[in-house]
Amino acid sequence: MVFHLEKEPFNAGASVAGAFGVVGAAGALAASMVSRVQKRIPLQKVISYSIYMMIISWIIFLFVGYTYIGLIVGVILLDLGLQASHISNQSTFFALNIGATNRLNTVYMFSYFVGGSLGTFLASQAWKYFQWEGVVGLGLICSFLVLIAHLRYAKKD
Repeated sequence: MVFHLEKEPFNAGASVAGAFGVVGAAGALAASMVSRVQKRIPLQKVISYSIYMMIISWIIFLFVGYTYIGLIVGVILLDLGLQASHISNQSTFFALNIGATNRLNTVYMFSYFVGGSLGTFLASQAWKYFQWEGVVGLGLICSFLVLIAHLRYAKKD
């Protein structure tokens, strides 16, 4: 987002991009309600809804990502969807073997960070060749792949 904000129409610096961390915190705070939502809605549906939220955020970035309001709404939805999915996936993963929570957490977080690193690399390449639209396109593709995998392999409640 720093690269995007440096260009027209924003012409903003790193400090403005850093302020979006505060905006993203709103999504993280809202994600703290996920455990309450999970008590009323089946876990697999929570994960599905969170993936849909991420897809909607990328669509917002695509169509109104050249406005501050578009970026703010997109960041909140993306972070909320990602946090809700992360928390829900951890709940599912840890339920596999209650006695092996530490080992499961190690595997889960290692995979999570490898995926994040790969995403960062791919996004930098998308920016290099296609700028903002490339990053957004990559985000949409990855989100749809996650949705397909979730719908294909999720346990039916």
